[in-house]
Amino acid sequence: AHHMALLLDDAALARRSLRECGVRAAPDALVVARGTDVAFDVLARCQQRSVSAVPVVDAASGALTGNFSCSELRQLGSELAIADLALPVDAFLARYAAAGRTEGAVRMPRAALAAGPPFCTTLDASFELVVYKCVALRLHRLWLVDDARKPIGVVSLTDLMRVLLFGATGASDD
Repeated sequence: AHHMALLLDDAALARRSLRECGVRAAPDALVVARGTDVAFDVLARCQQRSVSAVPVVDAASGALTGNFSCSELRQLGSELAIADLALPVDAFLARYAAAGRTEGAVRMPRAALAAGPPFCTTLDASFELVVYKCVALRLHRLWLVDDARKPIGVVSLTDLMRVLLFGATGASDD
């Protein structure tokens, strides 16, 4: 992602919104976990749907409250107590939350962190802001949210690279 930020010298592209760059929401395809879901069940769902992470939402409002990265569980190693997989996702995340990622190789505009959790964005966010957010926070993905902060999709580093390589539509000619 750091190299992507260095390539971002096209001012017109940098100012375009994700929507204008061809990034689309896909709420029907999104695998979502409620904070009350059992962590083990969420891991099973990730495995069944071949996804490496899911947005965590408030059970009542559906608003984004967290990020459950199945792939990052491997990094816990011996710290992970198997019994903790029986905890609700919210409790599991509280127990194993990593220190906040607020520093990175690229200086990020303050506005990137001002509007809620750092692991989400909207389709109206600028391409530049999304790239810098991923770089500064060392994220592989950002959850797309609507005005009510409900997850409606995901934008990954692959999506961002596609925009850089193939232009604002983000689609190849294949």
